[in-house]
Amino acid sequence: MRLPLRSGVSFGRTLSVLTVRLDDPWAQSAVQSLGFRVLQVRHPLPACERIRVTQPLAVVVGAAVRPDDQVLIARAAGEVGAPVIVASFAEDSRLVHRVRCEIEAILLERADRSAALPATMRPPRDKSG
Repeated sequence: MRLPLRSGVSFGRTLSVLTVRLDDPWAQSAVQSLGFRVLQVRHPLPACERIRVTQPLAVVVGAAVRPDDQVLIARAAGEVGAPVIVASFAEDSRLVHRVRCEIEAILLERADRSAALPATMRPPRDKSG
C-alpha cells in the first residue's frame, strides 16, 4: 500500500516583500510595518534566486548594494513582475509610502487581470486570511 507524500510545500504565492542588504534598522522596521511577510536576504546573488522562487510583491534594496548587483536584482524581479525600490537613507521617511503604492498597484493590476478571465480560468481565492 502506498501512502501519498505530504511535503508541506505550498505552491501558492505568499504576499511578501523581499529585502536585500537593508542595513538601516529603521527602514527594516518600516518595511515590516506594512503587514506583509518580509523575507530578508543579505547578499545580492542569493537574492536573485530567492526572488525567482518566492515571487515577492516588491523588492527593497539597501543603499549599500552595488549598481552592478542592482541590475541583476532588477532583472530577476522583472521576471516575476516585482518592482525594485532602492532605499537610500535620504528616502527613509517615504519608504513605506513608496512600497505600499507599488504593492497596491500590483494587486489592482492582478485583480483586473483576474476579473477579465473566464470563471474557470481564475486563480483560486486564498482562504487562509
